Amino acid sequence: LRQQIALVPQETRLLGMTVQDALFYPLRLRQLPKADIQNRWHRWSDVLDLPPEWLDRTEALLSGGQKQWVAIARALLSEPQILLLDEPTSALDLGRSQTLIQLLLDYQSQQNIPMVISTHNLDFAQQYATKLIYLNHGRPEYQQNYPEISWANIHQRLKVNLAPGIEPWD
Repeated sequence: LRQQIALVPQETRLLGMTVQDALFYPLRLRQLPKADIQNRWHRWSDVLDLPPEWLDRTEALLSGGQKQWVAIARALLSEPQILLLDEPTSALDLGRSQTLIQLLLDYQSQQNIPMVISTHNLDFAQQYATKLIYLNHGRPEYQQNYPEISWANIHQRLKVNLAPGIEPWD
């Protein structure tokens, strides 16, 4: 089951590896033959748009957004049956964020896999959510399928949970 699920944490680590080693590590753990790993890399390398100069870099030589992109690439290279993403656009610039969103939508539609995305970005959620689960202090407080999601209700809940005078996403 673990081999069918990929998790992209908000704060990513490459475990002291180069980008290339970190990308292939989950595939090596599955004991995929080297030829299969290379075939998978050739299928994904253009889509992932990882600059070749990143491949020999270690974590210390990457920005937060670059590390996040590598973690996303690592997850997609493993071609999971379930994809879990924690704040996947938090460290990405606008261009990479848009690329990621399109990449995820394409992958989800081609593979028809469930994707769970944790986000504080309400605009992102409004554009792409097919189901929304609103958590308050770690507990589900509101669940709804699209298009029945009451975004006004979510906005109101966010305002209630903020300190007085603070508006969400000003």
